Amino acid sequence: MKKIIVIPVKSPEYKKLRVAEYYRVSTLSLVQKRSLDWQIKSYTKMISEQPLDFCQCIL
Repeated sequence: MKKIIVIPVKSPEYKKLRVAEYYRVSTLSLVQKRSLDWQIKSYTKMISEQPLDFCQCIL
């Protein structure tokens, strides 16, 4: 009789994608500051909800 060898399948290892945030405004006006605050808040939230490795925030 033939001998059958079963080789178990290894699950692939998934590495988290590394991301960095980059924000930019054109002036230092109050409206631009609010825009910058909104960008930081919304994109940080979006990144934290995904399986991503957050590296840094660049202003």
